[in-house]
Amino acid sequence: MNIFLVALALIFLNSCAAVWNAPYKVEFASSSSITINYDPMLTNMGEIQKVAQENCDKYNKDAIPQAESTSPWSLKTMSFACNKRV
Repeated sequence: MNIFLVALALIFLNSCAAVWNAPYKVEFASSSSITINYDPMLTNMGEIQKVAQENCDKYNKDAIPQAESTSPWSLKTMSFACNKRV
């Protein structure tokens, strides 16, 4: 029984670690916009801006913040427009 509980605990901890390794998730990306969900406890706005800019760079555009929302669980969603460079 103890071996079973230890194995179960290890599986649980491993699954938690997998979540912690992903501080954000790109929900949608195109040549005109990108939307990213993220945990502000695990990443910051600078990193999210960098991810958005990397997407927009593919189209020779700049990532411009558009809207931000916060879920009841304190997770944030940020959307960016990919605007043509001037």
